Formats: sequence, structure tokens, C-alpha cells
Amino acid sequence: MRLTLRLSPSLQIDAGEALEYEVPGTTLGECFHNIRNELPEIKEKIWKGERLNPQILFFHNNTVVRESSFSDIVRQNDVLDVIPAIEGG
Repeated sequence: MRLTLRLSPSLQIDAGEALEYEVPGTTLGECFHNIRNELPEIKEKIWKGERLNPQILFFHNNTVVRESSFSDIVRQNDVLDVIPAIEGG
């Protein structure tokens, strides 16, 4: 399976940088692992060391993602939105 990773425009550093990526994985954990390993330009934005950046909100199909959600199954047309917490209100 694949999910669509959508970044908030405020996370875009270069004007030509994409805001949407297709990420392979059967679980959210696999998708996060693949983001970390295959998209280094995004890794620095959403990871703090070995943990997800606490200043970033993640929504899997409009539901807040916690690290305990990493075993959730990814289905066709799933979306992972990445938004800095300050934008989330």
C-alpha cells in the first residue's frame, strides 16, 4: 500500500519543493520509517532525534497520530497530513 504524505506549505523550504509525496508501507510505522529513509529533505522537519517532532501534528485520515498508532494499517487512498502545531491552533 501507499499513502499520500501532504506537507503544510510552511514546512516548504524551497519554492520548488513538493508538498505531496507517495510513501510506501502497510502500516503507519512502515510509512514513517520510509519517510525517514527515503525522503531526507523531510526527515529533518518531522523528526527530533529518534522521536517524532512534538511541535508537528500528524493526521492520518483526519485522526491525530501518536507513536502508539504506528501499527495502524494503511489502506488505498489514505492521507497523512503534516502540520506545525502553531498552525493547528
